[in-house]
Amino acid sequence: MGGSNSKSPVLNLRGQLHGHKELKALCKKLEEDTVVESLCLALNSIGDEGIEYVSLMVERNRTIRELDLSDNFIDNKGAERLAKALSQNSAIKMINVEGNPMRPDSEKLIQEAVVGEEAAEKIIEQRVEEMHNPRPRAHPSKPSSAPAGEWKEAYDHARGVVEAMPIRGAMMSLTKDQRLEFEAYDLQISRGNAEDNQARPSISMPDAQYRWDLW
Repeated sequence: MGGSNSKSPVLNLRGQLHGHKELKALCKKLEEDTVVESLCLALNSIGDEGIEYVSLMVERNRTIRELDLSDNFIDNKGAERLAKALSQNSAIKMINVEGNPMRPDSEKLIQEAVVGEEAAEKIIEQRVEEMHNPRPRAHPSKPSSAPAGEWKEAYDHARGVVEAMPIRGAMMSLTKDQRLEFEAYDLQISRGNAEDNQARPSISMPDAQYRWDLW
């Protein structure tokens, strides 16, 4: 994987991985990585099989400080495996496992390994309170969910991450014919006469973080 200083210390692959094969390859490369400090793997359907790859990476990596595994179908068994891995890692200081089908006591095992027993108790108390009084989770795409200063800080941070990445051609410009193809398709959609099985033009712009200099 290398240690080029041009790489971003933030790797956001939220919903970007396509199956356990990609997850396994990613985790293998991150085992010896010395650049990434904040890793987001949310919404990647990690499950029981995937958590084994993540746990092996956690046991060997010593650079990651923040790890987001939210909304990944990690159950109680997976939580125990992850907690065991975290007990062997003193580098990770924050972990997010919200939205996974695990009991509060299973999440407590995870949080204890990261922040200690007292802080873990407070996190679980808050989680139980949220279960009884659910409220929408804040989302970065909704500025109204956070104070103006906090939103600007998050925006500036995200912009800095993107600007720091070697995108390697991720930003592509469409040809005149491709633009016309898109415009014709969108016109059909607006008129309601596009066929259900009609494929949208296959040109797409890859996600910038997915183009992070990993492979």
